[in-house]
Amino acid sequence: MKLKITPSSLAIVIALLLTLVAIELFFFNEKQQFELQSKKNNLALEQCVSKIINNEINNIVVSLKNV
Repeated sequence: MKLKITPSSLAIVIALLLTLVAIELFFFNEKQQFELQSKKNNLALEQCVSKIINNEINNIVVSLKNV
């Protein structure tokens, strides 16, 4: 039995492969977007904590100057 590849079957295989690549790229992009958003959230949290710590240090310095 000899397998014959017709142009239409080749086109179907290529279309399926391109669809698979497109789906992989979509999920890769979604993962990248999620990681970027996560990094932004972490940075915002770090900045907030840093601001609180700096305010506390400033309050301590001011109270020590008043003593």
